[in-house]
Formats: sequence, structure tokens, C-alpha cells
Amino acid sequence: MITSDWKCSQQCEYAYSEANRVVAVIRRPITYKEPKIMLSVHKTLVRPHVEYTAHVCGICLIRKIKNCWKRYAKTIINMGEKTYEERLKSLWLWTLEEHRNRPDIIEVLKVYREYSFVALNELFVIDKNNKRTRGHSCKLKQVAQLSQRDRATL
Repeated sequence: MITSDWKCSQQCEYAYSEANRVVAVIRRPITYKEPKIMLSVHKTLVRPHVEYTAHVCGICLIRKIKNCWKRYAKTIINMGEKTYEERLKSLWLWTLEEHRNRPDIIEVLKVYREYSFVALNELFVIDKNNKRTRGHSCKLKQVAQLSQRDRATL
């Protein structure tokens, strides 16, 4: 739901409260909280709400979502004493910042492989002389800075 002032904060708050509710429902009945089980439950029930808010909502809600995930991760066996970053590493999960960058990376790949209507040379220059590409044949350099309206039309 987008309000008349083009803000979606109500919908983001709703998604955050849904994620919190799901976390509360999961934490109570499950007694043996093995990482493999809790991770699959998280990916199935909690992550859809978290991913939606990570892409759409502002920084203040991102902090709330991060706190929701921290509370959930603390209940997993041997995760309570670890830091947030250590928990993510040991469970092989991305940070919320990486989740926010994922659609941009996918869009760049679509432009590069010509699945998009935007021409690659409008946005990037291919630098084949760069040796630091970690095994890839070329490196992209950004040419144009897109406005928010232009990004929405890609």
C-alpha cells in the first residue's frame, strides 16, 4: 500500500510486524533448535517478509528487521554468544545490505547479457585491460548516473 505522499511505510511496518509474529510463533514450540532445522524454517517463513522490507523500506525499518533477525538467531544452538556477523557467517547468510544490492546486481547482469532493453554502452564501458577481475574476461565501469525515475523504468 502506497499512501498519497508516495510512502510505503505502513506496508513496511506491517511486513516487519508479520516477521516478528512469525519469529515469536517459531521460537515457542520448537524445543531443539538445531541450526539446520532453524535455518530452513527461517528461509521458509521469515525470510520472505525480511527480503521484502530490505528492498523497499528505509533505514529505520532495516534496523528493526535486523533486530528481529538477531533475536531469532540467538535462539539457535551455539549462536547466542556470537556477534551478528559471526552468526551470518556460520549460517551462510547474507547481510541485509547485501540483500538490498542483489536486485541491482541482477539488473546489471541482465543489461550485460542483453536481456534488457537498455543498451550496455549507455550505462557502462567495458574495460578489458584491467587485470584485477578475479578470472573474468572484462570489468564494467559506470558511465551514467541514473536518477530514481530512470531506475524505475529499467
